[in-house]
Amino acid sequence: MHNSTTQPSSNAFNDLYPAILECFGIILLGYVAGRTKIVSPSNSKGLGNYVTYFALPALVFKAMVEMDFSTVNWLFWSSILISKTLVFAVVYFAALFISRKIDVGRAGIFAIFATQSNDFALGYPIINSMYKLHHPDFVNYLYLMGPISLAILNPIGFLSMEIQRNRQATHRHSRLVMIGHAIKGLVTNPIIVMVVLGIVGNFAFSHKLPVVISDFLSVLADSFSATALFFLGIGMVGKMKKTNSLFFLTPMLLIGCKLIMMPLVMRQVILILKPGGADTNLTEAFSSFGFLYGTIPTAPPVYMYAILYGQSEDVIATSMVLCTFASAPMMFITATMVNLPVQTSAETQYLLSTVMVDVGCIGIACCFWILVVFVLSKRYNLIPHHFTTHLVVAQLLASIGIVLTRTVVDTSWVMILKSVVLLIGVFSTRCWAALLAIALCIMRCRSLCAVLRLRLAFYIYGWAVPTLLVALIIAIAPPVYSVNQQSGVFQYGDWQLIASIIILGFNFILAVIALIILHRKDRYRHLYEVKAQASSADCSEGEGETERMLKASGQDREKLSIQESDQLSRRRESNHNLPSDIEDMRTTYQTCSLSTNCNDAQRETCRRRTQQHQRLTVKAMDGTDLDPDDVVASHQLGRHILLLLFLLLSMTIGFSVCVWKLSGESQNSLYLMLEFLDTVLAYCQGFFTLAVFGFDTQNVIIPFYNAMRRLLCRKKYRRSSTDEVDELDEDTKHTVQQFTQHHIHTCKKDILKDSVGLQQSDGVFRGTDFVDWLVEVGLAIDREAAVVYGNRLLIGQIIRHADRTHGGFQDRQVLYKFDYKDESESDDLQVVT
Repeated sequence: MHNSTTQPSSNAFNDLYPAILECFGIILLGYVAGRTKIVSPSNSKGLGNYVTYFALPALVFKAMVEMDFSTVNWLFWSSILISKTLVFAVVYFAALFISRKIDVGRAGIFAIFATQSNDFALGYPIINSMYKLHHPDFVNYLYLMGPISLAILNPIGFLSMEIQRNRQATHRHSRLVMIGHAIKGLVTNPIIVMVVLGIVGNFAFSHKLPVVISDFLSVLADSFSATALFFLGIGMVGKMKKTNSLFFLTPMLLIGCKLIMMPLVMRQVILILKPGGADTNLTEAFSSFGFLYGTIPTAPPVYMYAILYGQSEDVIATSMVLCTFASAPMMFITATMVNLPVQTSAETQYLLSTVMVDVGCIGIACCFWILVVFVLSKRYNLIPHHFTTHLVVAQLLASIGIVLTRTVVDTSWVMILKSVVLLIGVFSTRCWAALLAIALCIMRCRSLCAVLRLRLAFYIYGWAVPTLLVALIIAIAPPVYSVNQQSGVFQYGDWQLIASIIILGFNFILAVIALIILHRKDRYRHLYEVKAQASSADCSEGEGETERMLKASGQDREKLSIQESDQLSRRRESNHNLPSDIEDMRTTYQTCSLSTNCNDAQRETCRRRTQQHQRLTVKAMDGTDLDPDDVVASHQLGRHILLLLFLLLSMTIGFSVCVWKLSGESQNSLYLMLEFLDTVLAYCQGFFTLAVFGFDTQNVIIPFYNAMRRLLCRKKYRRSSTDEVDELDEDTKHTVQQFTQHHIHTCKKDILKDSVGLQQSDGVFRGTDFVDWLVEVGLAIDREAAVVYGNRLLIGQIIRHADRTHGGFQDRQVLYKFDYKDESESDDLQVVT
């Protein structure tokens, strides 16, 4: 199966574009058909059954019968087996270690997700388009690599999920029964059955099926690709789930294991085993094919396994959708680099230099944008954004350094100056990434006060250590005053490579350990559950009220709403019965627990520090829709973890490139891909930080939106005092009359009393509180309907903006006042008590 060792030609490269577009275009059509209900769920189930029990078995059986096993390179097949087993084991035990409690079922489904690829529906068309001319036998390996997951690794995951389900069941089964269930799932899998029957048919028919049978199976097999991809798109509908800001952490880690760790491990194992023997070109072709095979996304049946065993359905569904779309650029870049011939050193260096200057300029612009946002929002003094600011400054230095290295004319002292700026920036970005993870861990697992005490140590590690390391490199390394064409920015040779490997490896380990501890011991985690329970309780009551309101009509609805509004005060008072840790969050969670060995003086110092930080927080939140007392939201933990994942990816790629350079391996097309990727991730980190923080909703988007809203909608939400009520439309008139006759007194009594932090005498309330009230009493079905209701009252001059600005009613922390008084109210009474 390896007669040719030549590289794929431009024809294969040209076939790659339509293959990828066809695959993901059909997936998109399937998604649209499912989203618009063109294909109903019952129809999609029938389509899935056809793919699973007819088209795919026919494709596998025909390929296995016609395969010549004497030409199979079993050493390459063993390389894939070893690679998948290694990744399976790493993910399995990592899931057990990271989880707060031992959950073998969760570990099993995660390991299956990271190793089972969508070989036939998505992998087959792309692999075939690339290798059909020069390595047509490579496609046949897909039929041999599929059973590695289905017959060898997946049963381990099935047995783990069966054990976990048995632990949680009221009636437990014996070990033999659990093993029997796992074996049953194995022997009834259509692919496994067809592989076995295909091997038998291979010997029975001597690699050639009768014409009648071959033509019949060909018709079924030809229908597989389009049908399977269309069904894959339908299956993505409704799979994106979200519970809190940390929900996407697990899917992103799983996707990283599948699309990054898997191809890197496969390539390295293939190079170690050398399946091509003395033919280095064949070994290189196998390694490239293994790397591309590793980027194939996870197969949809993994989601069915999760549903069958009740293990992390939301996580697997979201991960499967994101993995499929993330694999498109990954497969395209990999396939493109595999097909490109390795350029000369001069050409490569010129192209790499151009890319470095471009990404450096982009990084500088992005870093300046982020710093402006942080300064204007006053977040640069808040924890953890204070450390994020230091990280952005380090990223700015790295971007400036790489631009100077490639543009400024070299002299001895200028070279040293540019190297100092570049290396300090690059090393500091790695150090501050680890420090940011450590700060998040300490702040949420111990206290804010502990982080404030350690700020000096953070400054020393983030700036002083990289500076001393750079000075040491310049002092002991041979003075080089020109750019080394072989090493690019590594102007100080092996010493700089060794220092980079140490910095990358050590900080990677620190960041990963900090994130693991944060995941296991986050003191704030249960607050999500408490708030979710309170919210769900309110929603369930609100839904009942809404249903009753919908069933009523006319005067009955108004009478019912009056009765419901009388109960609002009692429900709001019950909300105050939440755990005291929410009410006293600043003192309970921002200071160390009572179990720590701190005396009274230390605790008093800690309280002063946290109070000073809280004053800075209040100052930063002033003028925004954010609540300064919401400690959890002020951390922006989800955004920081997303940024850390990007930085950890950059460290992984950078570590691989440094090890490759230090080992002296030949620089092939995959090396060029990693080097270009490392260039983007190392010197354009500001772009990723900009994507996370640069378009902050409260400080960038909402102010811009409000300005445009006031400019364009001034007339819509502003009426002259001489306007008559009769000029209002019927819906607005009815809403105004209903509210003023039946609800305004109760609303004032409830909503002004519950506007925490506002004086009742001011008659001021928040938009969010008013929306809560409308939904709870049943005047609005949901929050969107409540916003419409508020806009009608705003147009009818029942309420107005407290600062007398213009614009529509918003479900935010915007302040409003009641602008309506009836005869029962005195001129100086703003609140009904």
